[in-house]
Amino acid sequence: MEILKGLYALLKIMLFSSQTVINPTPITVTDEVTRLKFPKPVTAINYRARIEIDVTHILGPYENIVEGLDTISAMYPEGCLTARLIALDGSEFVLDETGSAVGGGSYVVFHSFKPIPLNIEFEFVEVTSCFPIKDATLVWRNSGM
Repeated sequence: MEILKGLYALLKIMLFSSQTVINPTPITVTDEVTRLKFPKPVTAINYRARIEIDVTHILGPYENIVEGLDTISAMYPEGCLTARLIALDGSEFVLDETGSAVGGGSYVVFHSFKPIPLNIEFEFVEVTSCFPIKDATLVWRNSGM
C-alpha cells in the first residue's frame, strides 16, 4: 500500500507540478512587509511547496555546490526570510524557514517544515528579508521532492 501511495505522489508531481512567477516586474524585498497578489490563486499539491528567489545577480553562480550553499546560508541565515501566504478565505500560512539551492543559479528559498495546507487557494503573499534582495522576482513552486 505504501508503494502505491508513493507512486501516486510521484505521478501527481510529474503531471501537476508547476511554477508561477509572482511578480513579473522585479522588486526589492526588505525587512518591511511587501504584499504581492498572485496573478491567479495558487495551491500546493504536496507539502514541499515553496517560494524561490534567484539571487545569482547578487551572489554569482557557483561551480562548487557546497560553497554556494554555505555562502547563501551565511547571507540569509535561519529566520531571515518570511513569506505569509493569505488564502481567499482569509486564512494564513507562514513559510518561516530559510533555505538555499544552487545549480544553474543561486536561490534563496522560503519554505516550512510544517505541512502546508493542500487544495487551499492562496491569493496574496507578504514577504520580508533581513538582508535586502534587490531586483527580486519571486517564483511559487506548488510542489517539491
